Amino acid sequence: MTGALGISAEGVKVALDIKEGYRNRDLIAVPGGEGRLLVPEHLLNHELDLHGMEDPLPLAMMATRDPESPMALAAAAP
Repeated sequence: MTGALGISAEGVKVALDIKEGYRNRDLIAVPGGEGRLLVPEHLLNHELDLHGMEDPLPLAMMATRDPESPMALAAAAP
């Protein structure tokens, strides 16, 4: 279920997972990508299904917390 702001329960879970990953200094992987790392090109490719990563909350988390500026910029772009 998606709220009025476009935030879904899956998006909240993904954002919390990303937050924990940043805390542990883990790299973010593509959902269902069998360990394939998420790169800025994935966030800008509208043909890829990134599941909950496309919700506003996970994107905002990456845009404000990602240490790599290209990834942060790509997350802020959609």
